Amino acid sequence: MRLFYALLFAGITQLFHPNWLKAQTWQEVNLGQSSVYLSFNHFDSTLWLKKTYPIHFEDGVFTYYNNTAVPLFDFIGFSYAKPVFTSTAMYSCTSGTQFFYKFDGNTFQSIDLPGDQQMSDYGRMTVHNDTLYFNTLDPGGTYVLSYYQDQLVQTFTGYRPNLIVGENASYSFSSGSVDYVNLPTGSNMGIDNTMPSNHKILDAKLLPGTDTLFYTKIDHIGVAYGTSEIDSISASNSLQMPNGHPRKLCFDLDGNLWVLFGNTDCVNSQHKPTYISKYNRSTQTWEHTTNLVDLLASYTGCANSTLNVELEVDPFNNIWLMFICDAVSRYYLWQQGDLPAWVGTSDILLPNEVAISPNPSNGIFQVSSISTEPMRITMLDQQGKQVAQFELNEISSDNSFDLSDQAPGVYFAHITQGELQWVKKLVVN
Repeated sequence: MRLFYALLFAGITQLFHPNWLKAQTWQEVNLGQSSVYLSFNHFDSTLWLKKTYPIHFEDGVFTYYNNTAVPLFDFIGFSYAKPVFTSTAMYSCTSGTQFFYKFDGNTFQSIDLPGDQQMSDYGRMTVHNDTLYFNTLDPGGTYVLSYYQDQLVQTFTGYRPNLIVGENASYSFSSGSVDYVNLPTGSNMGIDNTMPSNHKILDAKLLPGTDTLFYTKIDHIGVAYGTSEIDSISASNSLQMPNGHPRKLCFDLDGNLWVLFGNTDCVNSQHKPTYISKYNRSTQTWEHTTNLVDLLASYTGCANSTLNVELEVDPFNNIWLMFICDAVSRYYLWQQGDLPAWVGTSDILLPNEVAISPNPSNGIFQVSSISTEPMRITMLDQQGKQVAQFELNEISSDNSFDLSDQAPGVYFAHITQGELQWVKKLVVN
């Protein structure tokens, strides 16, 4: 009995210790950066974002690969397609260029295509077993599927849009159809072309470690293996499936499927999100269903709007959502594993919480809050002396504060908002 209570106490202690607490709710994370894409490198556990140039987030430091950081290197809008990763490099491309980008962890370089071929925006780059696959367009207007592994190899003529490469089976999807692709011969066979002409398949993912493909349909999720559709996930064969059109798919590291549901306009690749939910493949039950209209309600213009949305899993099995609304990126985390090293607990906006970013700072920083109530910020140095005070009547996305006239060191922000108070540490370099 004593052993039972000792184990129970240890379990409760670990449960409520900050390093073990995994809130079963979506938590907003303040990264202090807007981006078009959200991409995780599962080989080195880093994060990539994108403006008109790539942004790399590693060990709590953002590196901006713009013309200042990489002189004379023209990113030309950088990356029509999302970056993809091998064990040794990150790759990306811009449609219409005669080269693609490679970052080996230290330097960026451009890899030239043969002849007058150009990168094609018909689909996306994909990686399997450290081999990079992508579509190019030759001067005669003929599509060529190519792959790269230390050198460029052309495989066959013909485009394969949105290519997904598995161990023994590969797939391609476009508009309303899903095809099986035989690599490297390039022959293809239709699997499912039953989508109405005014709809299209918006996303497809392989179940990790298998050749089984899951893809979005109007009101359900199709499942294919090899040359055949073998199953589906619908309201009739699963429990508590949310209403709406499946639009984005993401497998977590446990093999469960997270699905973003939204508007039924399947032609527009932007989303009017309604729900996010996890499909437990073992129990065939939908879990952790969250109303995204409610989640975004505090941001005017986001709820019930058509948005760019990213849905990703990080290397620690946490699920991430990124919404782009009014040119500002909002990041949300569903924690299933350890927090990445580059996410500090001060960056997570729990209910009635605030965050300071960037931190460390050059003296220019922002304070983010879920609430829009007026805020007072009093800055103290390590001796407790007040060095600055800021008053805010309304919280917005561009509230910047300037402490750059103070000496480098540690400062403490005493923040008051309504009846709530916090003390946050800020490091000025």
